[in-house]
Amino acid sequence: MLTLADNVDGDGDSMITDTALDRVIGTYLGFGLSSGPTVGGNQGESSTSLFNHIEAIKPVTTLTYPDEPGLIGGHFDLDTSHGIYKFGQGTTDHHVHEWDDKHDLTTIDYFNMTDGLTGINKTGGQSVPNGDTPFFLTVSNTVLNTSGVMEINGSSFSAVDYFALQTRWVEGTLAAGETFPTYILNPPTQTQRDAGLRQLKSFKLSFDAFSIIKGELLGTNTGCVRGNDIGIHGEYRNGAITLQALDAEGFTGFTYDAVNDVYIAANTAVDGTHQYARVHPNNDTGANSYFGQSMFWESTVFWHWDGDCYNQGNWQAQYDACLAQTSDSFCWVASDAEQDKAEKTKDGDKDKDKETTTTEPDPDVVEELDPADHRLEAIITADSSKQGRLYWRELIPD
Repeated sequence: MLTLADNVDGDGDSMITDTALDRVIGTYLGFGLSSGPTVGGNQGESSTSLFNHIEAIKPVTTLTYPDEPGLIGGHFDLDTSHGIYKFGQGTTDHHVHEWDDKHDLTTIDYFNMTDGLTGINKTGGQSVPNGDTPFFLTVSNTVLNTSGVMEINGSSFSAVDYFALQTRWVEGTLAAGETFPTYILNPPTQTQRDAGLRQLKSFKLSFDAFSIIKGELLGTNTGCVRGNDIGIHGEYRNGAITLQALDAEGFTGFTYDAVNDVYIAANTAVDGTHQYARVHPNNDTGANSYFGQSMFWESTVFWHWDGDCYNQGNWQAQYDACLAQTSDSFCWVASDAEQDKAEKTKDGDKDKDKETTTTEPDPDVVEELDPADHRLEAIITADSSKQGRLYWRELIPD
């Protein structure tokens, strides 16, 4: 439902409700393809006419992107692990470079892992101990990786929203009717169902193909993620989006330790700020860099670029410049040998164009539309007010 708060400042005076030029022109439904008409309504104090006018128009841009599989403008690396590490003393069990390019995918299926990576459903030493072991699924660093979409048992939701629910669960502020599920891998018995256990049948993590060029997937380096170098604001795994399966045995709720900023439960603990798995105080001897307790399985994903790690001094300036220009050398990993071959330019090969004799229409040339064919002088809405020409143009990339 559109309200006056959705108005656009039509007269440029920084106010959105003072003149008739301030009006609603649309609402953003999210990234993706249009699929048929969308119907919306206005509240009584607001009136407008909305027209979704789609034209195939040539993108006006000089930016170039690698014509590669997976994510546009780069690639992500994927790791799995089963241990909790101190900052600066970490590693992972398995690492795959350019995972999205290698498989031409932007969705990771954690029930169907290859390349030596450990799936969450592979019970044993590097994942959940057995099919009847209860566990929670958590996510960290979503503020740095906003495009992640988690799919659990066929239901999809943004990792950002999942983290918000997770925060309410950790803090004990779940709303009426809200739950944070506890999973097992085997089909639950009636007793287990009565105790609230659910079977985890599938688990995936997906990314918008434009995540990198939109600044929605963190750029950093393999050594800093695997080594668990601390992020700028204390993030685990150097800010990479991090999924973990935590021990839920005996769970009755968390107790907050304000001195150490940690939420402590029966057999697990999570960081109070970023909510990654922390070592349970009963197991923390302080002597080792690796602890196997309280977390069963972990996966990290990050944009692998040639800039600094997320804890290094030039990271922010490099990241901002990369997103603004998408051409600096540190935006792309130097070992991506095929990148130079795959880059597309707007102008193309001019010499080759001169030799072309085909009479087929140029797919990059779009016929200009006669404005008279699409002119809309005024529309009378239900409250008899006149509205001007209100539609927006959607860019259809080549």
